[in-house]
Amino acid sequence: MTSRWLAVAGMMMARRETCQAAWCRQGREATGKFSIALQYFRHPANVGSLLKSFDHPLVYEVLVNDDSHDVNWSLYQQPGRFSYQLEIISSDNIHELRAYNKLAEHASGEYVVFWQDDNIVRNFSWLLNAASIMHEFRRLAVVTAAPYP
Repeated sequence: MTSRWLAVAGMMMARRETCQAAWCRQGREATGKFSIALQYFRHPANVGSLLKSFDHPLVYEVLVNDDSHDVNWSLYQQPGRFSYQLEIISSDNIHELRAYNKLAEHASGEYVVFWQDDNIVRNFSWLLNAASIMHEFRRLAVVTAAPYP
């Protein structure tokens, strides 16, 4: 599998490089947009504002790994509620790393952003900057940055 990873402000972003990636072998086509892979565990108060914050033209889909089963996701899966597709994957407390791997297998965006359920999007400028860096530095493997006020 050939993917490139970029970590930004505690989140990580990957770009699919070739059809060697698992998503391509599954017959998925890249969209040129972003897939958000969200690991969810016991932050029910954040769900509504978090999902609303992803409602941006660049976001193609939001994939949620639900490890705690304390949210009624059907309330958020109504057609037309968001501009993106919302897919919920239930797991039995498999923790972050396994959850992100599982979500990446389901993602179909050109970029996959790995997100935690306690981070609310304020604006998407960092996402565009991250994609620009990945485009400019083709051999880039990992970059990380600390959040700033």
